[in-house]
Amino acid sequence: MEFQEKMIISDLWVYKINCKETKEQSVLGREFHSLSLRLSGKVHFQMAQQSFCSHAGDVLFVPAGMSYTTRVEQETEIIVVHFKTSQAQDGLQPACICANRNARLQDLFSELYRDYRVDDTNWFRCISLLYSVLELLEQPAFVAPKRMRIAKDYIDQKYNESISIAQLAERVGLSDVYFRKEFKENFGLPPLTYLKKIRINHAKQMLQSGYYSVGETATFCGFDSVSYFSYEFRRLTGMTPTEYKNSYAK
Repeated sequence: MEFQEKMIISDLWVYKINCKETKEQSVLGREFHSLSLRLSGKVHFQMAQQSFCSHAGDVLFVPAGMSYTTRVEQETEIIVVHFKTSQAQDGLQPACICANRNARLQDLFSELYRDYRVDDTNWFRCISLLYSVLELLEQPAFVAPKRMRIAKDYIDQKYNESISIAQLAERVGLSDVYFRKEFKENFGLPPLTYLKKIRINHAKQMLQSGYYSVGETATFCGFDSVSYFSYEFRRLTGMTPTEYKNSYAK
């Protein structure tokens, strides 16, 4: 999230939302920005040619005007803030920030929700709390180092190619061991696990379409064999690729 300097918040709304498991749904771009703290559950998002898996403790930012698809994989609860700014904020990108269950951040979201529900006299207090949230999210502890963002972007873009974690570590100038440690600290998952999840998420979308066979999906998503793809798919989803594909054919 890189807002323009002196960004002025002109309006905001705060909600607490509970959602049960759902199939993939499309959401059209809206006229406000969305910033949410996930209190529980797990939700998958696809937007701006990126895949995000938001877990409990993560903060998700969706810029105004951005359409996306979402699927609730585990029943979830969030505190979400919708807000507008007085000037256009061009070029903003979506982000899923691993906040590591930061106590201060959770307190700010909770206060914001509580104060918003009281009455309109808390308007300036709510605006102040939202600025505090945004300020906190810009601290180094919440911003992955550039080398880690480069590594993650490489996986996001090249997920269907042969990727060596050791070579990726060398690419960003780190030892294999330290790279794996730092990647997990910043994104919540080891790099190989993250790569597998990205591949499986893309595989799900291909199978849902009904246009691709299991073999074609495995090859496109970077798996060396159908048997290995089927093993990883079932391990992460609880279903075989064929079962998953057939569930969307009904």
